[in-house]
Amino acid sequence: SRAAPMAAADALLAALFAPFPRVRLVADAGDGLSSGADGPGDGRGRRVVAATAAEPGNELLSGAAYLSATLPSWRKRVCAFCWELAPRRLTVSCADCSAAFYCSPVCRAAHDAGATPPSLASPPAGVSVAAPLPHAALCSVLKAFSSFKGDAELESVLIMLAESLARQRLEEEGKEAAAGPKPRPLVHAHFSALESHAGAMSDRDRRDFHKGASFLAAALTRAGWPRVPPVAALVDAASAVCSNNFGCWRQPGRAAPAVAAVEEGEGADARADASPRDLDAAPGGALVGRELYISISMFNHSCSPNVRVTHAAGAAAVVADAPISPGDELCVAYVDVDAPRCARRAELRRSFFFECACPRCGAEEKEGSGKMRYAASVQGGGGGAPKRRGRKARVSRG
Repeated sequence: SRAAPMAAADALLAALFAPFPRVRLVADAGDGLSSGADGPGDGRGRRVVAATAAEPGNELLSGAAYLSATLPSWRKRVCAFCWELAPRRLTVSCADCSAAFYCSPVCRAAHDAGATPPSLASPPAGVSVAAPLPHAALCSVLKAFSSFKGDAELESVLIMLAESLARQRLEEEGKEAAAGPKPRPLVHAHFSALESHAGAMSDRDRRDFHKGASFLAAALTRAGWPRVPPVAALVDAASAVCSNNFGCWRQPGRAAPAVAAVEEGEGADARADASPRDLDAAPGGALVGRELYISISMFNHSCSPNVRVTHAAGAAAVVADAPISPGDELCVAYVDVDAPRCARRAELRRSFFFECACPRCGAEEKEGSGKMRYAASVQGGGGGAPKRRGRKARVSRG
């Protein structure tokens, strides 16, 4: 029966919400069984509801990224350790893989040592944080991607998947568990509990993901990993990455941070005046990379969302965008809320395999217009940032 393992996964994820009294996870596996406090399950799946009233601007929950990856075209502009965005190409790098670039030798040494990134050094109370991952745990695998022939978006997904496997390996070897934060570290079991939609992929996506997973399996084998998952399992896990990650964006017109590329051998820390907020969740600029937040991926979609996600450099928060009452479901936007109804629904069908029946879609359908923009069809509320997913990192849930 699927009920027992699903209930265990639901309980593991629900525990991440315990430190945040304003919200709770209702975990309904869709088979009539519910581990939430709302009584019998109704088949709607996992969802987050308000436990207390909230006003616009109230922070409801915060989290730390479990996985992250920059796109290849931005790899030489974003520090692999602290995720600061530099105004020009970085020159400090890992000489072995040539795939990790840094603000300074200080960041490179910290990454090699498995230090905690600055943005997660003092996480908010109750936030579960993954143990730091030393660069050496991924270096040999990253080196293999110099010969990867797939598209850049799929490459970033595969690198995040490799990071999850590296974390799993360290846990199994007893290294990450010993070094991990207390009392509630994020672990591989949290990632394994996320939903995957590999079975509903299009034939094209399935072929591309299978090729990518085969490449990753070969890279892991060449790197001497003692146990390489089957390609089918890698495809399923890659789908979970796609369905649960958020895009990190560089906004157009934003001033570059005061970060200078540091030449090899210089000891000064180049991050002195930089702000991790140079990369954020609001779409509209250049997609720089991806981050995966375990707890925040539990929020469902609405075309008139009542909460939004703000995030940067490994830390994220869910903020109310409308007045919220106890028991209200809390929803973010998986797609661009300014798109016409027909475009939103098409994207949700293509990427998330459901027909949106939110109140806004119903109102627009009743009005007979698929082209009404968000401001014209919704009074109040907010949009926040769509997630990112899919072979081309479509604007949607991720």
